[in-house]
Amino acid sequence: MFASIAALGLACGVTPDPRIADEFFARLETPPVGWAPVPCSDREQRIESTRRMVHFAQDLRGYLREFDTPLPEQLQERLDRSDLLGPVDDLRCVMNDFQRLDRRIDPDALDVLGHLSNLYVLKARTLFARGEDRAAWDHVLGALRLYGHPVAPTMTKQLTLLPVLEALHGMLREHPVPPPTLRALVEAVDATLVPTPVRCAALRHELLEIAVGAFRVHFGQREREAVARRFGLHEAMRAWQQHRAGKHGHPLWDAWRDAYDAQVPRCEQQPFAHTVQAAAPAQSLLDLLHPPTGVDVRVASDRLNRAGPLVDAQVTMLAVLRVMALRDALGRDPTTTELALDFGRRPRNPWDGRYFTIGIAEGSITVTRGTYVRTLTIPEA
Repeated sequence: MFASIAALGLACGVTPDPRIADEFFARLETPPVGWAPVPCSDREQRIESTRRMVHFAQDLRGYLREFDTPLPEQLQERLDRSDLLGPVDDLRCVMNDFQRLDRRIDPDALDVLGHLSNLYVLKARTLFARGEDRAAWDHVLGALRLYGHPVAPTMTKQLTLLPVLEALHGMLREHPVPPPTLRALVEAVDATLVPTPVRCAALRHELLEIAVGAFRVHFGQREREAVARRFGLHEAMRAWQQHRAGKHGHPLWDAWRDAYDAQVPRCEQQPFAHTVQAAAPAQSLLDLLHPPTGVDVRVASDRLNRAGPLVDAQVTMLAVLRVMALRDALGRDPTTTELALDFGRRPRNPWDGRYFTIGIAEGSITVTRGTYVRTLTIPEA
C-alpha cells in the first residue's frame, strides 16, 4: 500500500526533493517526549464494551446541538435503560491506547467524546430528579473520568470538558455532596489537568500530520516507515491517504518548517502564548502561500491558546471543591493559607505562565489570573 502511494508522486510529474525529505525525517525522528500510548489489556473485549456507547453518542449528535439539554422521549427511554458506569474505564483504556486504533473498524470514542460526557451528565440529572443522588454523583464522576490522565491525541477534544465543568457548578449548588464524593470529585478534576509535555507532543503530532498531507510526494520508504513507527500503522495510513495532493515544494515547506521550529523545540520551556507568537511570521507566510495549509497550522497552534480558558475553569472548579471538602472537615470556611496547603503547589496557567491567586471571604471564593476573575458562592456540601 505504501509503495503504491509513493508511486503517485512520479505519476504526477513531481520530482521528490531530498532536502525536504531529510528535514522532515529529522523532525519526525526526534524523541517524542509526551507521546506515550497506554497499552490497553483485554483490548478486543473492551472495544466491544464501548461499541454500544459510541453508537449512542453518535445518535445523540444527530439530535442535540446544545450540551446538557433535554433528550427526545425515545432517546431518554434509551438512556434510562443504559448502563453507563460499566464502560467508563473501557472507553478511556481504548482511547489511551491510541496507536492501535483502527478507525475503519473500531468505534471511535474520541470523535464523540463531548457527546459521551453529555450522556453521563444527562443521566446524572435524571437520577437527581428521582432522588437517587448517590448514583447521580457516580455518573458525574464517570463524565470526568473520561477526561482523566489525558494522552496527546485527546487534545483535539479536550475543550469538550468545559461544559461538563460548568454543569458541575450547577449541580454543586443544587444537590448535597457526601464527603467521600467531594474528595473523589477533587481527584477526578485534578486528573483532567494536562501536563505541558503532553500538550506540546499533541502540537508536534498535528504539525507533522499536516506535513504528511502537504509534502508526502517528497517522502520515500524511510519516511513512510518512520511515520508508521511514530503514528501507529493505522493512523499513518490515514495520514498518508489525506485528500490533498501532497505536491507542494520549497516555498511552502520552508514556511511550514519555520512555523514548526518556532514552536516545537521550546514549547515546554516557555508560556504557550510566547510559543504561538514566535510562529506568527511563518504563519502569515503560510496563509499567503497556501491558505488551506495555513488554516491547518493555525488550528493546531490555537489549541495552545485554548488551553488558557480550560485551565482557568479546571483550577476554579478545583478551588471550589477543595474549599467545600475543607469546610466539611474543619466545620468552618478554611483560610486562604489552609486552602493553599491543600493544593500543595500553587496552580499556574501554562498559557501565560501566571500563577493563580485564590481568596476566600464571607462564604465566597475568588479565583484570579491576570484579567481572569471569577467569584463564586461556596456551595453547601
